[in-house]
Amino acid sequence: MKFTSAAKFQQYISAHGKEFSNFLDLTGCTGLTALPDGLSVNRSIFLSGCTGLTALPDGLSVGGSLYLRDCTGLTALPDGLSVNGPIFLSGCTGLTALPDGKE
Repeated sequence: MKFTSAAKFQQYISAHGKEFSNFLDLTGCTGLTALPDGLSVNRSIFLSGCTGLTALPDGLSVGGSLYLRDCTGLTALPDGLSVNGPIFLSGCTGLTALPDGKE
């Protein structure tokens, strides 16, 4: 599911919950500052260019890949992050720490 703004994403979450059976695409949502705790996506999450995003929630579960390219506001990834595919971090210039056990 693709969202073009953080407000539309928040409205959807309020109405339908935090589980996505397919992909979640928030590419370029610069106004997005946070994702809800307990967010679960069966396939990939696209967050590239979400420059306002400063942290990922504990318990984030991704069944596929996690695309964080150019998320310059991120400084760390949470220890409870569960991703079954690759994590793409190019351009994440503020990122200074990875979760325990990740290299």
